[in-house]
Amino acid sequence: MGPIGMNQPRFPTFPTACITQDFGNLRPDLYGGDHRHTGIDYGIPTNTPVYACMDGVIEAAGVENSGYGRRVVIKHATSISIYGHLNKILVGVGEVVISGQMIGYSGGDPTDNVPGDGNSTGAHLHWEIQVNGKPVDPDKYCLEFFPIGARAAKCTSSVGLNVRSGPDTNAQILYTLKIGEVVQVADQSKGWAKLRSLRPAYCSVGYLEFADLAASTGSVSDAEKLALLWDLHPELHK
Repeated sequence: MGPIGMNQPRFPTFPTACITQDFGNLRPDLYGGDHRHTGIDYGIPTNTPVYACMDGVIEAAGVENSGYGRRVVIKHATSISIYGHLNKILVGVGEVVISGQMIGYSGGDPTDNVPGDGNSTGAHLHWEIQVNGKPVDPDKYCLEFFPIGARAAKCTSSVGLNVRSGPDTNAQILYTLKIGEVVQVADQSKGWAKLRSLRPAYCSVGYLEFADLAASTGSVSDAEKLALLWDLHPELHK
């Protein structure tokens, strides 16, 4: 098996799952001291399918006496991936899995009478990747195995910039970029930037600063910018 096997990495659940806690998020109320979140949490309903993010071999599958609760651990050539707070596991130790293969169902809801939630206050999937025992940003790590073909851009909106599941203000909001946050843009069209991501992710070109800013944003009309400002300020929707 090569670095990730024959297949490209895949998103571990359905593409429009919203992030409820970022990688590296400082949460002393949960972890104490200066400990940070070691993965990405996606707020998804219980019993939602969970998929292997890369090719590998199942290293562990079952309930662990730690914060992960019922979890699956997959060994890859240069890393391991962890899927925590599951309600049901569909794979066993030693089984070879491929990227995108279903490995279980999500859980994490302490009120659904399914034991093995681990350290969880609500339904979600905890997705984590470790390299040499050290947690890394799982989304960025998986993207390292894709062709670059993208340009860096910085968010300039002081009130944040919504990233959506499609190039439309009616598409689902996935997360919000902070001012100064840098993203990789794979393509752009009609005022929308398609981000380099494991899943469909789009935001306004008008609030991104490229090295060649004038060339990048010159095609965005005033009407498009007003529509995007409206999208960024829900308090005005009365």
